[in-house]
Amino acid sequence: MSNTSFSKITPDDVLHLAKLANLKITQSESEKYATQIASILEYVKKLEEVDTENVEPTAHISGTRNVSFKDGSIGSTPIVKSTLKTKKLNDKIYFSSSK
Repeated sequence: MSNTSFSKITPDDVLHLAKLANLKITQSESEKYATQIASILEYVKKLEEVDTENVEPTAHISGTRNVSFKDGSIGSTPIVKSTLKTKKLNDKIYFSSSK
């Protein structure tokens, strides 16, 4: 990462990002968010100092692998039966909930 100080993020930068994201924020919100974003990015900068040389890359820590169901079996799983109503239309399962 460059030697740029994240504390130089301005409220105008935040207003610009908000405009790009089609968000409406006030000037006072942009000042608050500029401070918060700068603080978060300074923390991320500190994390870059951690020695991860001997750490294996990982996407998550739970050990879960891709979990899939055989075609057509999802509608018969206990969690689906107990929590969702299912409708079967043209051999496809659709879920609906109460309004």
